[in-house]
Amino acid sequence: MRTLILSGFIAAVIGTAALLHLRSHRTPSLVLVTDLDYGQAVAKIYTAKTGIPIRVLDLPPRALITRLKEAGHHPDWTLVWLSSNTTADTLDRAHLLAHGLPSPPNLTAVGRLMLPHNGVYVPTGFILGAALVSIKEEGFLPPPTWRDLELPAYRGVIGITDPSVSDTTYPAFVSVLQSTGGWPKSKPFLKILRKDGLHIYANMRTTLAALRSGAIKAAIVPFSSAVYNADQVNRNLVVTFPAPFYLLPSVISMARGLPTKLRHNARSFIAYVNSRFSQTVRMSLDSGDSYYWPVVSGIAPRSGMPQLNLRGASPLHSAFWSRTQHTVANWFSQKMIHTGV
Repeated sequence: MRTLILSGFIAAVIGTAALLHLRSHRTPSLVLVTDLDYGQAVAKIYTAKTGIPIRVLDLPPRALITRLKEAGHHPDWTLVWLSSNTTADTLDRAHLLAHGLPSPPNLTAVGRLMLPHNGVYVPTGFILGAALVSIKEEGFLPPPTWRDLELPAYRGVIGITDPSVSDTTYPAFVSVLQSTGGWPKSKPFLKILRKDGLHIYANMRTTLAALRSGAIKAAIVPFSSAVYNADQVNRNLVVTFPAPFYLLPSVISMARGLPTKLRHNARSFIAYVNSRFSQTVRMSLDSGDSYYWPVVSGIAPRSGMPQLNLRGASPLHSAFWSRTQHTVANWFSQKMIHTGV
């Protein structure tokens, strides 16, 4: 009898496995392109839950844009999940993204601020654009506003990663520019910083190394890098947020012109990324991208996130800064690095 039961159990398992195998072959695979650290983990759990296979391509923003533009209007990808809506705006201007995506029904008030008018993306969380990091022992007195970096107390002690070569630094950098007049009105502010000895480094690792060595007393860095390093890497780091605050959402979009079945499955994944379980996974990873504020109600951010009053904060003008990125990057490279001010 026990042998018969065991045989029946094995047959059931084999039958279930065969069914899942057939289902995976019948279900068209989704292809997710992302620059977020947790994309792979969320995709795996979604596939285990639904049986819908997802292939994930992890790419930095510049390579991601090139990859999707090369595919053109016959996309070999389905979804794009981005750390910044500035990248989404760039892709939309190339007519690569579907419009009219439904927004999550339980968006917070801040989340609703981040909805695009044409439904080209869905917000999946948000951060602030930029932060200032310093070392506790140095006794650095952070400025209350970004404009205050022009004061004599900050001459020669501030560093930044070059935004003309670092795509991850660019959204943080332009949040400072938006705080100091926008573009091109922020040029005089940048020229004053450069004249006062602003240190410019090739990458984030070098910038943080300069801070540790005492070559600089504070660094302008992307929000996620700041809070992650202060919480997980170096507890001697102090993170401050000069006013005003500008909000930067992570967003998910869908390729334009997908067939009906793929479009249905893509929308299912888009809805899933803001679910409670998905966000538990996203916040559990040892990653800077895991430090964010949710945009749906009833979900708290992970521990280690700063306690800030975000009332009155506004989204970064992503469409403008996306269109202006090439101009800003070229000007910074020529005037701030190669030829001086």
